[in-house]
Amino acid sequence: MSLFFLVLFFWGQVVASAETKRFPYSYPESESSLSKNSIEQSRLKNYTTIRNLEEIKYHIITGNFDIAKVMLKEAKLTENFSKPIQYRYLALIHFVEGQYQKTLSILNSPTMKNFEHLEKVCLLKVLSHIILGQTKEMTQSWSKCSERIRPFSQTNLVWIQMIIDLKQKGTKKYIQNFFKERPIDSVDKKFLRVYLKLALYLNQQDKIIPRFKFFGASALEDEVFRELIGLNYYRNGNLHKAYQLLKDLDTANAEIFKGNLFLFQKKEELAYAQFKLALQKKSNSLNALERLIPLSWKLSQWQDGVSFLQRIPEEEINELKNHTLMSVFLAMDKKYEDSYQYIKKIKNMKNNAIPLEIAQISVLNLMNLEKNKELVSAAQRNCQLKDVLHCWLLIRLNTWENMLEHTKKKGSLHGKTKNLVDYYAQDNPVKKIEEEKLIQQKYIEELDDKLIKL
Repeated sequence: MSLFFLVLFFWGQVVASAETKRFPYSYPESESSLSKNSIEQSRLKNYTTIRNLEEIKYHIITGNFDIAKVMLKEAKLTENFSKPIQYRYLALIHFVEGQYQKTLSILNSPTMKNFEHLEKVCLLKVLSHIILGQTKEMTQSWSKCSERIRPFSQTNLVWIQMIIDLKQKGTKKYIQNFFKERPIDSVDKKFLRVYLKLALYLNQQDKIIPRFKFFGASALEDEVFRELIGLNYYRNGNLHKAYQLLKDLDTANAEIFKGNLFLFQKKEELAYAQFKLALQKKSNSLNALERLIPLSWKLSQWQDGVSFLQRIPEEEINELKNHTLMSVFLAMDKKYEDSYQYIKKIKNMKNNAIPLEIAQISVLNLMNLEKNKELVSAAQRNCQLKDVLHCWLLIRLNTWENMLEHTKKKGSLHGKTKNLVDYYAQDNPVKKIEEEKLIQQKYIEELDDKLIKL
């Protein structure tokens, strides 16, 4: 019996060894397995497409438009990422950049003519026409767009419809009747918010404030409505009621209102702190930046001034004005090389025909950077333009040896004298100058006599 098991064992080893030497055979996949693999591959493609779209959207939201453009142009077009979708996001980027004509060029291209999801792009088209003042095209686009997007609007498109009507009619009578014909005190909260904003936008506070007494307590308990009501009072000149409504709010607009009150009271440092707080609440608040930049100059906060200028939204930047202010703030912060570079940009923009004030800042930079040749040339040019300061500088450069070295000396140039004007203006008695006689007159006369005898 044991011999039988021994033989059986060896037989099993031989068979196993033979099976390992066989050519491996793969059985064909079943239909269900093939279907499963196809679904997995499709999911992987969709996931990659979704991830790309998410990344593109992220860069658009964070303002990295150049990166988003590159990703859109390099993306592989598929069913889930078609050319119309690519064009849609490019149009959105151009709109945000303020390039409205480019937005319209993309949306009017043959690729977008038959785009199924019109509601996702038509509003961009309408707004671009509004901004460019193309009333006829705006009306045509709006007639097609309004019905497509109305189901998605919670306020029945009141705001945009009002802007369209203003562009088409644009009369004072229409604006005044707009608030008279609507029962603002009894509308839904969503509509009330729009009407309160429209009153601010159209400067029609006097039409809406008399209705405030009919608002329920819920409107004042809601921070959004409370802020809008307070701002309407503020715009109407009723500072007391505006302050009562806004003093406990910590929104950006409320902080700006408080800062404005401090400015009115000549409390500039408190106003400055208040506007900085508003900027923390809303990082791109143009209202806060417009107040902080002049205040930072007045309070000698040069670094803050540069930071605020850099935060102005690109679409709001006047490049010449921005470069000028940057050069001035940097010069005051003693960053002369950076200021000098901004001056060079201004010169290129103006073909060297720069205003006098910028020329003076340029000379200040050249003095501190010890660019002597450029300094003399700039002083001569501006003196010829009848600027007295540059003429004075040119005289001093030609009179004083190593003048620029003297300007950097830390010690006093005039000793202990504190007030040079008083010192030279005081009435000093005239002292008689005593003549020093080198040769006696008697000797001269004797010599003359001898010469005569000769």
